[in-house]
Amino acid sequence: MALQVLTDEFARTRDPDKIKELTHLTQDQAERIRAVAEQLGEQHQDQWADGEASAQAGDASHRAAVEVALTEGQVARVQALTGERVETVVLADPRGLLARSMDSLRLAEVEWAAVSQVIRRRRSADAEAMAERIQAAGQAHIEAVRAATESP
Repeated sequence: MALQVLTDEFARTRDPDKIKELTHLTQDQAERIRAVAEQLGEQHQDQWADGEASAQAGDASHRAAVEVALTEGQVARVQALTGERVETVVLADPRGLLARSMDSLRLAEVEWAAVSQVIRRRRSADAEAMAERIQAAGQAHIEAVRAATESP
């Protein structure tokens, strides 16, 4: 059930049994969102850790990722699009091809990768924040249901 539908139902209903049902559905949705947010965070963390570990090893042909510095023009365009100043971008490079052919890398590809990383980071943060809000709302509803059902 969509979160907006659940929210609307919470606003309309006064039936304690319905509130309990909606609370469980909200908690299920919150748990799914939290799991997705954690998975996204782990994927990004794994990609960065792989690239950093390979970079520390010092062998460019075995790097999992390459960190590329943006030109001032790229920094300005990415900031205009996203509102954030991004000076470097991490590009996946599991076979070390980018590391060996940096000269042929298109500036537009680097710029797009920077914008994409900002978007992915925001989505992950937004999903995590939403999961926290939903869990808090669900907990508040559980407490409201308990108070309503325990009152004489």
